[in-house]
Amino acid sequence: MISAFERIKTLMKDGTDKKIGMLNRYAIGVKELPGRSFAFLFSTPVYYQGGMPIPGRFSQKKELYYFKGSSCLIEITPTGVTFQREWGDACIRFETEQEFVLDEQRRYLQSKEMKIYPTFNGIAVHQYHTQKTELVFDTTIKSELKPKSNGKYFAYRVEKLRPSFVINAMFAQNTAQTVFSGVRLTSKKKSATQYQITMQSMDAAAEHLAWEANFYEPKLIHDTTVESKSPKANNVFGDVAFLGSTRDFGTQYLYLRFDYDKLSDVKTTDITRVTLHIPYYGIQGNSFQVSAPFARFCSFESNWKNRMGSIDLPVDCTIREGVVSFDLSKYMLTDRGSLIVTNGIVLRMTEKKDYAILATADNYLTPQILEFEYKK
Repeated sequence: MISAFERIKTLMKDGTDKKIGMLNRYAIGVKELPGRSFAFLFSTPVYYQGGMPIPGRFSQKKELYYFKGSSCLIEITPTGVTFQREWGDACIRFETEQEFVLDEQRRYLQSKEMKIYPTFNGIAVHQYHTQKTELVFDTTIKSELKPKSNGKYFAYRVEKLRPSFVINAMFAQNTAQTVFSGVRLTSKKKSATQYQITMQSMDAAAEHLAWEANFYEPKLIHDTTVESKSPKANNVFGDVAFLGSTRDFGTQYLYLRFDYDKLSDVKTTDITRVTLHIPYYGIQGNSFQVSAPFARFCSFESNWKNRMGSIDLPVDCTIREGVVSFDLSKYMLTDRGSLIVTNGIVLRMTEKKDYAILATADNYLTPQILEFEYKK
């Protein structure tokens, strides 16, 4: 899979409209072909305040590795990771001490047990040869609210509907990447500010675990999965979707809608095409179906039992370079090329044997991307 940082580097090599990045932290404006220009809007901020792009590279001082995310400083030592923000810190301690090696391009750290990647506001971890891992989570963030957890994520909250720090169990896989499974996350309170986090593969054949930990940022896209195996469960802060029918989750759909307020600094007229790009980690088949919800849905309350009905849309879908792309132009544009405010979309697979492990809008390693193509 191509990382989001590499995608941004590729986009920027042809020149960018720097005004867009200074005004909107989610957007990259690209001038590319004669008579055409593009804007790429990411589901999470890809710029610092002030308009500088987030590079996604480690710096090193002896055994300390660090980088700055969109709103926090991340420091990694052999014993764990510290996330520092102005109103509180979070710390994750590893089960065993690690001996890290930094790759030549400073894109990841690697030890015998794990590989750590920078995300836009935290880390993503791929742990080798283990079906279970245990982490100790400490925080100085003050909150009277109980952390929210649904077996897929652990979210420490500062407000009822706003997390401060989220740990996500992503997926498990075998070495050959022919077996994928979900990861079950459980948490146990050890003190007022300390929790034991356990993540375990849901398939004995999938012995590599992937997980993320990030300070929360508001999203350009609001989404949640709903699934038949947990009909009353909501997954608003989950960072992956197991679209289709799987043993672990039953049938799963992905509901998503766009925050049009975050498009206020981006041109929404003279658009010729709107494309939604969603990164995937594993895929089989191409029976994607896009539909339009009958009404606005709530990403915090939606579940399989109360899910909003929808009507199918004629949407073209292409798969390439680790991304599934959906052409939403007919649904989201007027005849004159102005953006239409919609209720969002629903994604599902129509063939039982097909599945796709997709990044949701809460994924900081490989965020979703909304592309506008303009005529000039």
